[in-house]
Amino acid sequence: MPRHPASTRPQRQLPDQAGPRPPRRGPTPGRRRPTAGRAEHQAGGSTLFAVILMVSLLVIVGLVVDGGAMLTAHQKADSIARQAARTAGQHVTVDPAGHRLTIEPGAVAAGRAYARDHGCEQTDVRISGHTITATCALRYDPVFLPGTYLATRTAYSDAQTVVEP
Repeated sequence: MPRHPASTRPQRQLPDQAGPRPPRRGPTPGRRRPTAGRAEHQAGGSTLFAVILMVSLLVIVGLVVDGGAMLTAHQKADSIARQAARTAGQHVTVDPAGHRLTIEPGAVAAGRAYARDHGCEQTDVRISGHTITATCALRYDPVFLPGTYLATRTAYSDAQTVVEP
């Protein structure tokens, strides 16, 4: 079979393409469809999302850290108040019949000194009947979120010790 040069090669026509080709529909190669301003409208959208997400995460972490530290301050105030009541209780004796308490002069002062030495800003120790009540207040300044609703909170705690014969 002889080879024909490209210009003299017979064109093969398909049965459905009997005439000239109809115009092509849709995008033509090399041309982009107009975006109708979509690219300009979405510019920076992912950056804004990332900024909002990071700020939200920082607030959540701050609430967890400062909230946890506030709970720790409450636990510490409770522990100091209990120990202050016990310290005051060491200066109280009960007669063998269990009806009469003998309170040493330094009982209340010992309880208050214990609470003050362990960081309580406001202390109160009271003895009434067979019950010793100690109150401790610790101040907490938030570290992660200063100036928020947690700013300079006070953790209060009351503890009672009952003196038994």
